[in-house]
Amino acid sequence: MLNAATWHVNHSVLEACAVSGSHYVDLAADIYSPPGVKRPGKNSFEMEIEKFHHPFLAKDILGVLCMGVDPGAVNVFARWAMDRLDTATSIRVLDATTPR
Repeated sequence: MLNAATWHVNHSVLEACAVSGSHYVDLAADIYSPPGVKRPGKNSFEMEIEKFHHPFLAKDILGVLCMGVDPGAVNVFARWAMDRLDTATSIRVLDATTPR
């Protein structure tokens, strides 16, 4: 299962995968906190790991959380920029999320 929906549905999809024995990958998790801000309690990412770790191990299935689409996108952006520059000493990609 490749879950490309918003992180709000992760628990439901993870539960269905745990019951059915399906591997799981999601592209988003609720892991963002603004710089310098400590969240009270756990975010959904931490709760997903705690709740689904043992059920997934018991069924010998894989769950990959917060895989994201950025790793591949960053490579594309960097290659595009490098192909157009005469020289470069570094590339810096900034990624942002909309605060809640």
